[in-house]
Amino acid sequence: MHKYPLTFNSIGTEEEKSVNKILKSKKFTMGKNVEKFERNFAKWVGSKYSVMVNSGSSANLLMVESLLRGQRKTKKLKKGDEIIVPALSWPTTVWPIIQLGFVPVFVDSNIDDLSIDFKKAKRAVTKKNKSYFYDTCLG
Repeated sequence: MHKYPLTFNSIGTEEEKSVNKILKSKKFTMGKNVEKFERNFAKWVGSKYSVMVNSGSSANLLMVESLLRGQRKTKKLKKGDEIIVPALSWPTTVWPIIQLGFVPVFVDSNIDDLSIDFKKAKRAVTKKNKSYFYDTCLG
């Protein structure tokens, strides 16, 4: 039987010091640390820009929105396209897909680590769904 904790405490002394430094500065959002993070993250992913958001949920929504309305010249998504998603995920992973008019195609998880089962994901690829996932993750 596999057991995976849903949460665990990952905050140590270093994180506590960083949080306290920000709290003392009275600049909780859009400060120098955020600007530095945005620049470093953009560089790391090879992008001109990046934008810090308040949560992973907002990040998911922006990512899916960018696939719909972004500047991509090839493989741009349109409403009604299918998108392969892991069956074991948070609602905030799937909701932006539905909210923006796409169709989620759920793929079961790998029992060893609970990530998406890549063999099943390969079988889920059809002409109805976009191959961005396939090209970047499975190809």
